[in-house]
Amino acid sequence: ASRLIIATANDNAAWPRRMGDGWTLSASNDGTNWDILYVGRADDYANVDRMFFAFDLPDNTSLYTHYRLESPTGGDSGAVQLSVVALAAD
Repeated sequence: ASRLIIATANDNAAWPRRMGDGWTLSASNDGTNWDILYVGRADDYANVDRMFFAFDLPDNTSLYTHYRLESPTGGDSGAVQLSVVALAAD
């Protein structure tokens, strides 16, 4: 995958940044050993009026069989709510 696309579930000024900072996208071929492909940053969701966000994964040159998306903080609202998570290739 060379890009991660996330669609929030109606995030707005009342419910901003529900994904939080420090979320990670990891990948594995055995479901046990994970490589971190992306770590979320504070400015990833800076515009609360946008629904879709895309993240380039330029360093991911491997093919994986498993992907894992984790958000330990729950964002500004204390919850994580997404409507779409997609991986795209070149």
